[in-house]
Amino acid sequence: VPMDALHPPPVCGFEFKVERYAVLENAGDVSIKVTRMGPDFLTRCRVWYETQDGTAVSPGDYGHVEGWLQFEEGETEAVVKVTVVDDDSYEDDEDFYINLSKPQVLLKGGEIDPDRRAELGKIKQCAVIIIDDDDP
Repeated sequence: VPMDALHPPPVCGFEFKVERYAVLENAGDVSIKVTRMGPDFLTRCRVWYETQDGTAVSPGDYGHVEGWLQFEEGETEAVVKVTVVDDDSYEDDEDFYINLSKPQVLLKGGEIDPDRRAELGKIKQCAVIIIDDDDP
């Protein structure tokens, strides 16, 4: 059996558009863009996203989110929205992370395609810096 038959090339991949976002504490929320890469844009696929504490901690500084980000046929971009908590205390700028994992190709009915695979791109973690807006 040829090696490439055991490990077929991925039909799609996922990564964050940029590695870092900055958001003002009073912005309410931040929208993080996830890009779908080819070569096949005509399949349904999905990737798991999940926030992770840094110096910013959920739920005091931001709202933890996790779930599947699903891309339908032809879709190349999707958004993860995270709530930012505005408090009145003066503090240093803080950060948290969003991680991508478990990329999957889906069949028409929504179940996982056992014969085709998806992958993660270079930017599989995104840092979000919350800029404090309170006076000392």
